[in-house]
Amino acid sequence: MRIRISSLRMWLIVLFALPIFSGCSSIHIHNGKDVKKEWGFGITRLTVTPGNRPVTINTQGVGLVNGYSSTTLGWLKEGVVVIPNPEECHAIFINQTEEQTREIQKILQEGHASLENLCFSP
Repeated sequence: MRIRISSLRMWLIVLFALPIFSGCSSIHIHNGKDVKKEWGFGITRLTVTPGNRPVTINTQGVGLVNGYSSTTLGWLKEGVVVIPNPEECHAIFINQTEEQTREIQKILQEGHASLENLCFSP
């Protein structure tokens, strides 16, 4: 038994499937100093090269969306921290703002803690 799909039907299927499988994503990259905001349509490829500080990547998207390490069909909400030198981080503090990071650093210094092997993001 052979199933044949006419070319008109095939194009109609493709036209209806494209909006379902196309994706839209919002990507926020925090490098500790500023936030870079990117919008992606379709499959977006993201490459980040961290400097001396950890980089936080927050991705939200719907449809066929690329995350930092995977591809998702549906809804994606992902947060990833890229650490340039993981062997130097004995503890990682992930905060919402740079102000929160400064507050934590101040509290640790008041308690005479060394910040040498601690990583903060952002």
